[in-house]
Amino acid sequence: MEEKKLYSRMAAVAVCIAACIIICVVNLIDLQVINGETNLKESEKYIVTTKYTVVNAARGQVFDCNGVPMITNKTVYSLGFEDITFAEDDYINSTIYSLLVLCTENGVAHSDTLPLNSNLSDYITVSSTNQERFDSFVARFGWSQELTAQELAKKMCDLYSLDPARYDMYTLRQLLGVRYEITLRNILNISPYVFATDIDTSLIACVQERGYDLVSVTADSTRVYSTKYAAHLLGYTGKMSPEEYEKYGPLGYDMDEIVGISGIEKAFEEYLHGQRGLLETKTNAQGNIVSERYIKEPSAGADVYLTIDLNVQAAAENSLAKCIERLHSTGSVGLGQEAKGGAVVAIDVNTFDILAMASFPTYDMSTYSEKVGDLVKDSLSPLLNRATQGLYEPGSTFKMVTAIAALETGAINTNTYIEDQGIYNYYAPSYTPACWIYTRYGYTHGTLNVSEALENSCNYFFYEAGRLTGIDSLNKYAALFGLGQSTGIETDESTGILAGPESSEERGRPWTAGDTIQAAIGQSDNIFSPLQMACYIGTLANGGNRYAAHTLKMAISSTSGDVLRRSQKELVSSAGISAENYAAVMSGMLEASATGTAANVFSDYPIQVASKTGSAQTGLTSDNAVFVCCAPYDAPEIAVVVVVEEGGQGSLIGSVAKDVLDSYFYVSSTSGVQTEGSLIQ
Repeated sequence: MEEKKLYSRMAAVAVCIAACIIICVVNLIDLQVINGETNLKESEKYIVTTKYTVVNAARGQVFDCNGVPMITNKTVYSLGFEDITFAEDDYINSTIYSLLVLCTENGVAHSDTLPLNSNLSDYITVSSTNQERFDSFVARFGWSQELTAQELAKKMCDLYSLDPARYDMYTLRQLLGVRYEITLRNILNISPYVFATDIDTSLIACVQERGYDLVSVTADSTRVYSTKYAAHLLGYTGKMSPEEYEKYGPLGYDMDEIVGISGIEKAFEEYLHGQRGLLETKTNAQGNIVSERYIKEPSAGADVYLTIDLNVQAAAENSLAKCIERLHSTGSVGLGQEAKGGAVVAIDVNTFDILAMASFPTYDMSTYSEKVGDLVKDSLSPLLNRATQGLYEPGSTFKMVTAIAALETGAINTNTYIEDQGIYNYYAPSYTPACWIYTRYGYTHGTLNVSEALENSCNYFFYEAGRLTGIDSLNKYAALFGLGQSTGIETDESTGILAGPESSEERGRPWTAGDTIQAAIGQSDNIFSPLQMACYIGTLANGGNRYAAHTLKMAISSTSGDVLRRSQKELVSSAGISAENYAAVMSGMLEASATGTAANVFSDYPIQVASKTGSAQTGLTSDNAVFVCCAPYDAPEIAVVVVVEEGGQGSLIGSVAKDVLDSYFYVSSTSGVQTEGSLIQ
């Protein structure tokens, strides 16, 4: 009985097991055979691919001291390629071909650095960075570096399943170039390939209508120059060179990032540069986005506010251009008709904030990339920032240095009178220079003190003052005023040469006593930048304190609004000018504006101006013209320096300084039309 029950139970279990097996088999048949294809498609919807994309950050914006935009950003769209790792070659090639045709129809150029010419017959020269990338590409596939262009093209066609018979040579070259760029990104693990940049919305619509699942549209920002002024100061951006990557790489920059190449774009890179973000995108097998999130949020660069006043900058650039044009059209031979380039610098004498810095000829930053080739070839060197890198003899504008050095060392005093005898015979007969007025008109200035000598720019007086003072003391005070010294500006500059035994020895000739008296009137080896001269006049105007010149007002975080850096007044040196000596020199400069060498510019100006004109021999038809001033006379705020190459005489270019002062003080003026004035230094 018990045995029958056991067999019954075993049979029941067996039936249950068999039933379960039958059910499983039926379900498997249903899943894999009857509905297998449908179920496979459904399951594929849930296969998720994760992709990480580097997201560029906008650079910080640049404003003038009043918050007027100078450099901003605009959103631009680019075409790139999604991950094509699992796509078939035929599909990839047909997509690229279709996109190439579409871009050609819309006049859009694409990026391609493959070093093969358009008919695949020869190699072309590329940059060192692109050559290194090409070498990595060849090495990745174990190909010989000695392959001919034709051999390389054949191997690449085989690699990418491209049939040369299907395309003309030019199209085949384009297809190879795009495939090469995409492959490079995988080999070098660098940012995704950007096929075309700055595309318009109509092309984006075409791309989206055609449903290119391998093509991506991304938004980025690019620089917009909101002003046509200050091109030399603002500078430009570009991709890093290998040398620059050595500097920026350790700071976390990727090799293909945009950095400042010149001007304030370079000087304030640490503030303007944003931090790239990293975007995680998950997609299903159909390419639909399942989720997106930032692993690292992109962070825009800080906004930079400059000390530049755009109104004053515009006045300086416009007036300088008009002045040179006027000299060309109305000047006579030897008196400015040959004028070429020039510069203007205006600074705050109490802080050394640079208010304006103009260089002529200039250029338009918005078209720089298209015209850079022509700019480089231009004989007038428009890319040269004459304000900071042009070097010029100061001429008679140096005489205030000689005056202060002679007064402060006791070589003369404010009551010392020297008779201008026309020809300076102290070193006769070997060296007998003459005062400019004697050379030009045959008479002299008579007997003068230091203020009167500055008013009339008497060479004879300053020959004697320079001899009595000596070159060492002259150079001591010149250096205290910033001449031949670094100004402290954040951008690149030339420091010039301070005339003396040391500079003379470097030029291979001995220094002589005659050189000293030439240096005393701003000749000899003295050459300085207009910015250095502006710092000199600023130092004189404030009583002898020289500060570091700067263009940065402040840098502000674009995200938090925190001030990251604010410029501080930095004392560099102090000349220690006595009140009596300061008054004597400033009085002479005031009289130069009222009745002397600059009277044709400022005799009826509503604000008292202390000024000095100068001309410097060039060995060419016209001398260089120099004009310096500060205002108001009794409490100086601003110093202005103007230099015009082959401008003839300083009195011919004073209108430029006047226009700058008009803008700064909001003076209503008809400046820009100036008579030739007295032909004096």
